[in-house]
Amino acid sequence: GGPAAATSPRRAEKYRVVVLDVDGTMVGPDFVVSDRLRRAVRAAQDAGATVSLATGRMMRSARRFALEAGAEGPVICYQGALTFSAQTGEIIRHARISPAAARGALELFAATDVHVNLYLDDEVYVERLTPWAEGYASRMEIGLKVVPSLLALADRRPTLILAVSDTDRNVTLVPEVVRRLGRLARVTHSLPHFCEVGSPQAGKERALAHLSKLLDVPSQQFIAFGDGKGDAGMLRWAGLGVAIEGGHPDAIAAAGQAVQGPDKDGVARMIEELVTKGMIGA
Repeated sequence: GGPAAATSPRRAEKYRVVVLDVDGTMVGPDFVVSDRLRRAVRAAQDAGATVSLATGRMMRSARRFALEAGAEGPVICYQGALTFSAQTGEIIRHARISPAAARGALELFAATDVHVNLYLDDEVYVERLTPWAEGYASRMEIGLKVVPSLLALADRRPTLILAVSDTDRNVTLVPEVVRRLGRLARVTHSLPHFCEVGSPQAGKERALAHLSKLLDVPSQQFIAFGDGKGDAGMLRWAGLGVAIEGGHPDAIAAAGQAVQGPDKDGVARMIEELVTKGMIGA
């Protein structure tokens, strides 16, 4: 919430927008959207609510989950850097990395022995095929574009740059990148061995603030579900933030409450309950 958060929080009569993170929230390690969650999404939409996804995944991968879940609201992907329509594929908002930030990050990564993925126009560019990269490509069901130099792509304003190293190295790498880029970029690590560089305008909570204006629905009428470090801002921003039990401590701390994970259909159960009580809808 904004400045109004200082006064006593007023319970929204209804949540008009439901926002779902994908990995660890909607789906477990099998990446399967349960029938129960599909039905809950439909029930929320039938009640007049907008259901949107907000994920770190790429656009094409996020779109697949939105279609599978039957969620019809705008889809936020790349950790909030890009918002698009699941139905048409049309891009609604795109916060790209500046050439200066892209160059700075790539030069720093080149000086350390890390694997780098560069995301541009929903394609993944790499300089070499590592076992990790090949595993990632098969998990994401995408092809990788191998190029001689990622630095040559910096001026094309990529959406995201991801460095993958061992966890110990990453502990020092993230602050180095933050020092080097300062306000030019948003540096996060959704997993302990990831260092993600995006636009300062990225971040799921910034994408939701944009969605709030677009739909003309205030933040207190949003309910957001998430489990990761990158979800904490979004869970704090929403009228009701719901974490997943066993999720990242930052997500748990930012949320108003927690539900069981995808294996127990925790998100679906809570949506059903709120729809039944008339607390989700137009």
